[in-house]
Amino acid sequence: MQLTFPIPSQEDHYRDKPANYVASLLGHEGPGSLFDVLKKAGLVESLSAGSGMDTGQEATLELNMALTPEGLENQETILELTFAYIDKVREEGISRTRFEEMKQLAQIDFRFREKSQPVQEVMHLSRQMRHVAPEDVLQAPWMMESYAPDKYRNILNRLTPDNVLVSVLETEPNLEDPNLTQWYDAAWKLKPLAIRDIRQRDDNPMVSRLALPLDNPFIPEELDMIDGATMEQPVSMGTVSGMEVWYARDTRFETPKANVYLSLRTPATRASARSNVLSSLLVDAINTNVNAWAYPAQLAGLDYSIYPHLRGITVRVGGYSDKLHTLMARILTQVADPTLTEQRFRIARQNMIDGLLNKAKERPVQQTSERIQSLLIEGAWSTEEKLKAAREVTLDELKSFAEAFLAQVDPVMLAHGNMTQASALNLTNRIHAMVLDDSELTTVERSRVRALPEGETLLPLEVDHPDTGYTLYVQGDNTGFEERAVFRLLGQIISSPFYEELRTNRQLGYIVYATPFEMLETPALGFVVQSPEASGDQIDQAVREFSKAFKDTLSNLSEQDLAREKQAVISQLMEQDRQLGEISERYWREIDRGATDFKSREKLAKAIQRVSREALVNTLQKQVIDRKQALQVFTTAEAKNNASAVELLLQRSAVPDA
Repeated sequence: MQLTFPIPSQEDHYRDKPANYVASLLGHEGPGSLFDVLKKAGLVESLSAGSGMDTGQEATLELNMALTPEGLENQETILELTFAYIDKVREEGISRTRFEEMKQLAQIDFRFREKSQPVQEVMHLSRQMRHVAPEDVLQAPWMMESYAPDKYRNILNRLTPDNVLVSVLETEPNLEDPNLTQWYDAAWKLKPLAIRDIRQRDDNPMVSRLALPLDNPFIPEELDMIDGATMEQPVSMGTVSGMEVWYARDTRFETPKANVYLSLRTPATRASARSNVLSSLLVDAINTNVNAWAYPAQLAGLDYSIYPHLRGITVRVGGYSDKLHTLMARILTQVADPTLTEQRFRIARQNMIDGLLNKAKERPVQQTSERIQSLLIEGAWSTEEKLKAAREVTLDELKSFAEAFLAQVDPVMLAHGNMTQASALNLTNRIHAMVLDDSELTTVERSRVRALPEGETLLPLEVDHPDTGYTLYVQGDNTGFEERAVFRLLGQIISSPFYEELRTNRQLGYIVYATPFEMLETPALGFVVQSPEASGDQIDQAVREFSKAFKDTLSNLSEQDLAREKQAVISQLMEQDRQLGEISERYWREIDRGATDFKSREKLAKAIQRVSREALVNTLQKQVIDRKQALQVFTTAEAKNNASAVELLLQRSAVPDA
């Protein structure tokens, strides 16, 4: 559902941003906000507010909501609450204190904003130059110069039921005698808004739950940089309270920010597809419970993510280090004792089921590539297995799963950025007291990739789509840097010729690419084609013919051309970090894979430098032409039973180390 309100152009008000002031209140997600009340009622999944188009004379202010099925059936209730909240903002929301808070946060954000890609920065500034004074180009998006209550009221007075276009988009609208769009014959209908139906009812208890935002407790107060030079890489603080802890002081960007990662690895998540589904539902519940009071933290320059993975769940918090520990503590309260309700469980499970069903409608090449990953990565489960589990799980199961989730844990933490070692240690102790005090420590091994059997394995995939999807996955012999380097470089060299031959010359399909297909440090190449006309056999024949012909091209590659290709791969691999989060993420990946010398990039770059033309030709011949270890997945309207091939792959041991 989208509510579009016509308002005057805001281009001349960029220094004060009255529309931003109003939208920030309407789109707030804290306790008692419109979104909070609607989501707790099970009516919406998301809500945002902001400026729409602006022609220079007229503009729009928009509210966008993603409705649940129950929300779709109760649109009048949603509209009633929306206009009740607008009334509340109009009557009580205009406040100098709120303006000063927004202004303070904007100034902090501008002062410590992180660098972006140069081309993105130039594009952003060039767009700004059309609308703002030259002296304001750099700071215009963050400017909030003056408190402007009259301008706020001018906008709010236009947010009324008789000045709104309400658009509802649904997959199967039940419309009588609809209009049809010129393209695709999509059904639509325009009708007057029944204003009487959205007037506030005295007996609606949800209206009384609406509340304006409180003062933000997460606004940073201490913005100084800590003492000490940036550390070259994280150091181990050893096992603290049973937790493996890594720490790196980093002030290279001169921003008082830090990132903390906490991985709660547990065997509970990988036992079955059902466990996998329960983990995702548990994370959904935690995120839902956290959202309302973590939203002010996001406004104050903090951010967080809670996500499931093959070994458990990870909690990441980042931003200004001053209040970072407060946000982590609040999140861990829900991790330790999540609130689980029937209403949210039903919505989350249905969202999961819908998402899994939609995977059957994805492009054929997406389905072939995903099938390869689910078959070869240990602990991964197919869409069909997860769909079956999602349809069967119950709230009682989720409650039991949540109670036992932290019974056995293998915890790991990284603290990186503008944070002292003492602060990291204090946070470690706090984490242990909140979520690990009663846990039994264990070890949860990292998943690996299953080794393909000798020769080529064919796996037809039944997909209801007129196009043919084809993915040929050819696997390396081991996970060593030398093998990874050969595959990475060969993928770089073969990519353009493969596209030119199959897409440009043969016009075999409109999705065509060859690429490194590395999973969990296991080297591989992927050859991917989606064709509206060719069959899987025809695509495969073209791939074979290309591979054989390309051997001569590769054999005659000059040393100069080989050096240029190497440099292209190495430059991408060693691209300079521009933000603290990029470095944190790289450190975290290294910790996850156990590469705690933190030199994987450098080792791979050196290995790429050492790759010879002969090694490339040998790999092309053995793995691509002869298909020593290959898996071909292709889509078809009617696939034969491939259960035996699937079972064979699932029983395979992991690809060996070097």
